[in-house]
Parts: sequence; C-alpha cells; structure tokens
Amino acid sequence: MICDPPEDSPEEVARTAEALRSGRARPGLDELRLRLPAWTIERPVRESVSWDAAGIRYVVDLDALICACADFMQRRAAFAERDPRRVCKHLRAELGDRLVQEVGELEGAIIRAGCAKAGLYSATVSTNRSVVLGMTPGDPWIDVFARTLRRGDQHGDLSGPYATYGFNAQEHSWSYGSVPVGAGEIRRLLKLSGILAEVTPPPAVEVVSSHPDLGQNERDALFCEAAAVVVEQRLGSTSLLQRRLRIGYGRAVRLIDQLYRAGIIGPPDGSKPRDVLWGASDLARICH
Repeated sequence: MICDPPEDSPEEVARTAEALRSGRARPGLDELRLRLPAWTIERPVRESVSWDAAGIRYVVDLDALICACADFMQRRAAFAERDPRRVCKHLRAELGDRLVQEVGELEGAIIRAGCAKAGLYSATVSTNRSVVLGMTPGDPWIDVFARTLRRGDQHGDLSGPYATYGFNAQEHSWSYGSVPVGAGEIRRLLKLSGILAEVTPPPAVEVVSSHPDLGQNERDALFCEAAAVVVEQRLGSTSLLQRRLRIGYGRAVRLIDQLYRAGIIGPPDGSKPRDVLWGASDLARICH
C-alpha cells in the first residue's frame, strides 16, 4: 500500500523556507521545454471538423500548429514552435491518431488536458519519481501531471499512464476530489518552494449588466463561458463547471443558478444533471 509521508512540522517548514529565501537551498523545480515531433501531412491547411459552442469551424494548419480560433490566438500562439501547449481542441481533433502514435506520453497528457499554463516544471517528489507542474503567475490553479499506480508498482516507482490533476494553491485543495499518489509530497513541495506564498488572491468577481431573463440579478464574469460549456456538453452540473472552468464549488453553484434563471438549463431533478434547453445558436443572443 502506498501512503503519503507525514506533513512537516511548522518549524521544519519555516527553516526550509528561510533557507530558500537566503539562497542556501533551492526548490526542486526544473523548467521543461517540450517539442512535438515533426510530421508530414498531405493536406495540412484545412477547415477543422470540430465545432465550437457557437457553431463555428476554424481554419487550422497542422504542420505549423496554428488555428484561427480565439483560444489559440489569445492563449497559445505565443508558445514556441511545436510546443504541445499550442494545440487547441480544433488542432487536437484534426491530428487524431497522431497524438497516440507519434507523441510521447507526457506531451499527449498535456494536449489532452488542454494545458496552456505559462510555465512547465519537472519536480522530484520521491525516489525515482517526478511530476510535472503547469503554472501561470497569479493563477491559483496548478496543473499536475503525474503517473498513476499500476499493479505491482512499489512506492516511489509508478509506471501507470499520466493523469492530470488540478490543485488550487489559494484554497490548498484538489479539483473535484481527484488526488494523485503522493499528494502530500506535492503539496509540501509547493509550500517549501514558495509557490503557495506567491499566489495572489483572485481578483474580485466582475459583474456586468444582467440579461433581461435574469431580472435584477447580476451575472458572474464567467457566465458566458459557463453557458458555452453546458451547451457544448449538453448537461448542466456543478461538477462539470468545476472541472472545465477550474472554480470552487460555491461559484459553480451560483453559475448553475444563474443559468437556470436565464432559461439555459432546466430545473433541478434530484442528483441528476440538469437538462440543457438552449442550442449553440441561442448563445449569440446574450454572449458575443
């Protein structure tokens, strides 16, 4: 059985933090620079078969890893050539089997997770075992890529496929209750390296003028993104919004309530996900 080691005492944490600040010790983080292999595609420039939530398809260039969608232009275009973080969902859909046959396990996990964090770092958390952390300054959410446990594995030597986990450095909690093997070690590494202390408080929730369907209530800044998620996935649930938008449970509950009052999703039905009443074309009425 694999168990997490006990937490360090406050005194040990303080001593290590002071050593880090003074330069006598350094956190075990090494920056990663990953590159996808070069491939030859007969028709690299094409229109993606993947539709977004608004019913639009985009032109993609599979050789240059370029897409015309907003996600690529706003978050991914600045990454280096053939960096796996350049791959948006439209490129991912077009590349298809190449992501399984020609891409390494770690790169494939990063692409499947849609990671677009500013920095990727390798961190050793146990003998012969490392994890990869995706972080953006000021963003409390950290993407954690770690191998999973396979039958016969011993502590510190995992051989299962990579899985992706989300850790909120602001709330010191794991997304959706999914916790990697060695979670205590990872949390302690983030603490001792000073990463947790560097995370700034999240900005105040921006509110905008409400849509008439919401009456006098104000909409969350993520209202349109939440609407796009539930319409695209055809189900409305707090757990879905927590995973896709990387938010806490309380905010997800408020968004579900706002989506219901806007008429986008149906009323609650016990523990079942709510029905989605709108289609992609309806979103243009309130989200531009």
